[in-house]
Amino acid sequence: MRQYALIVVLIVLSLPIGQLLAQNKETAFANPVNIEGEADVVIFVDPSHASASDSNPGTANLPKASIAAATIDAIDNRTNELSTQILIAPGTYRETFRIDGNNLPDAPIIYEAIEPGSVALSGAEIWSDWESDNNIIYTHTWSYDWGLVENPWESLSRGYIPPITRHREQIFINGQPLQPVLTLQALYEGSFFVSEQNDLVTIWPFSGTDMEAAILEVAIQPEIARFENISNIAIKGISFEHTTSGPDQGAIVFRNCDTILVEDTTITWSNWAAIDTRYCKNVTMRNVVANHNGIRGIGAFSIDNLYLENITNNFNNWRGALGNWHDWDSGQKFLLIHGGIIRNFNAIGNEAPGLWIDFDNQDILVDNAYLCDNFLAGLVIEASQGPIIVRNSEICNNRAQASDGFWNGGIFSTYSDNVLLEDNLIYGNERAQIRYHRIEAVREVSDRDTGDKSFPDFENWRIRNNLIFTTHPNQFLIDLVANVDVVSLISQNNIWYDHFNEESFHIGDRTLKFAEWQIESNGDLSSAFVDTIPSSFEDLIAQQSIRGLRGRYYNAVDRRELTHDIVDTSINFADKSVSIVMPTLFDQGNFAVTWTGALTAPETTTYTFILQTNGTAMLSLAGEQLISITASDAEDIEESYVTILMEANQVYELQVDFDAPDGESTIMLQWHYGDQPKQIVPIGVLSPA
Repeated sequence: MRQYALIVVLIVLSLPIGQLLAQNKETAFANPVNIEGEADVVIFVDPSHASASDSNPGTANLPKASIAAATIDAIDNRTNELSTQILIAPGTYRETFRIDGNNLPDAPIIYEAIEPGSVALSGAEIWSDWESDNNIIYTHTWSYDWGLVENPWESLSRGYIPPITRHREQIFINGQPLQPVLTLQALYEGSFFVSEQNDLVTIWPFSGTDMEAAILEVAIQPEIARFENISNIAIKGISFEHTTSGPDQGAIVFRNCDTILVEDTTITWSNWAAIDTRYCKNVTMRNVVANHNGIRGIGAFSIDNLYLENITNNFNNWRGALGNWHDWDSGQKFLLIHGGIIRNFNAIGNEAPGLWIDFDNQDILVDNAYLCDNFLAGLVIEASQGPIIVRNSEICNNRAQASDGFWNGGIFSTYSDNVLLEDNLIYGNERAQIRYHRIEAVREVSDRDTGDKSFPDFENWRIRNNLIFTTHPNQFLIDLVANVDVVSLISQNNIWYDHFNEESFHIGDRTLKFAEWQIESNGDLSSAFVDTIPSSFEDLIAQQSIRGLRGRYYNAVDRRELTHDIVDTSINFADKSVSIVMPTLFDQGNFAVTWTGALTAPETTTYTFILQTNGTAMLSLAGEQLISITASDAEDIEESYVTILMEANQVYELQVDFDAPDGESTIMLQWHYGDQPKQIVPIGVLSPA
């Protein structure tokens, strides 16, 4: 048997939490798993080889035809305590495989692309024989009765999942996704509708699609690779795509595993999660891309020794965004992690938090992360005892749900202790750069290993050596819930800057100047609230401060008396809640707003605009009215949409008129285009007029 070394290095916590944070020691985190050496058996998979067959021995000259067959042989090898390397030739493989390793020895199994990046494992089938009466709308028989995915949280007060988010169908034309809709009447260019009742799928391809030459892929498989009760598994240089996964599923799934390595791997367009890892030990993921997944990219639950390095999680939660479902299970969510390093973690453009550290997380280091342009928050730290250290990271331009009283912020935290924020750049986040909030007085957190109970609530926080600044008048530097024990906070050596407002420190309903904040918190005595910052950041502020739409607010729908003339970052007042911008108007109703400005298209493609309201609203673009909608009842939110072609870098005049109903008001302007998820039309493409 060849020597095959498995190296797992754990650094054990040796300091009390307070001392660890005070001394800033890296002594309680995680180190990577390394699987080194040569395998006892090498199996080649190459279905394009003239002699390929699953009955072959798997040599280079007599390769296997499928990965599943190679997996069966690898299990047999493991029974004989032989390690196996499965080398996969370039190509697209439309198959699945799984291993349940109960009672098997620990000899490693490695899945590896012969040429990294050249192997794609797809959960989709290619469908042909589409029929059409008009060469615009096409149909195909549909034999699956999937219904809605199970909702594990249905009994909980906030456990509702919208129907569109509980669907799992995906269809791609030449690699471009079609958007799902729930009725045939809602079909538009670039979308599809599945009728299980009529056993029929209907698509409206993109304009200019040559359907005779086009490749249409229909996602069928909920998972591609699943590993349970097994140790020493590696996946290297492989892409996974196009699954129909639901909750507790993903393109790759690990359950009750030990010593896992995923490296140089890409996972895209999984309907729920990219990689779903639970109840495991010694998990390393390095150089992994998890983009355009329906709910989340990489997430993990109940892990000892988690090491993530060079991870990209962008544009996830498109499925959730279709139903305006942005929290709960979405985002890049990590729960019950005991010992973890998250290094060089990029999260951009997610319709959910960029990184979510949620419940019973201990000994976590987030280092050199880039968390920008995500929805609700860049980083969430929730219900965790800590210690959690966030350092050397850039957290910027994350988008808020303006009417949401709980979420929002560059860093948003609730019910968490022992947090260190150090050497970070935090700026341009809507609502606040750092925000701590809670709903109930206390929340119990149980240690999954010991059962010990604690009630974390902003104890032993450290904020030091950070540059923190706003880029828009409606942003705070820091926003803390009332009655928080701010005296336990140690904040020092920070640079704070707000070009627009001296009273940028917010506690409860009070706004404080820097000197007042110093007295209130008994901190930041070595910090500075500065008049200027480096010119590169000043330029950034100058650019972002003029972004948005001009909002003219009137106290009645006749628009006779103007009460406010401001710049809003977006049209995003949802859930019939009170606006943080105009609380009195949005609470009383019977008012009006006209937003005007310009929109710059990011690329040349078709854009679908969605206007939602419980009042009356109109959307005009380039002087043409595209949408006019009036809700039948102020208690109901109705929506209308339009799809148009826009040219890259072209500037279009934009106007939205809103007449509010009696009582609380809702209006949202969203869009989606290309492979970008449904989202609030962002501030970056808007300029006021």
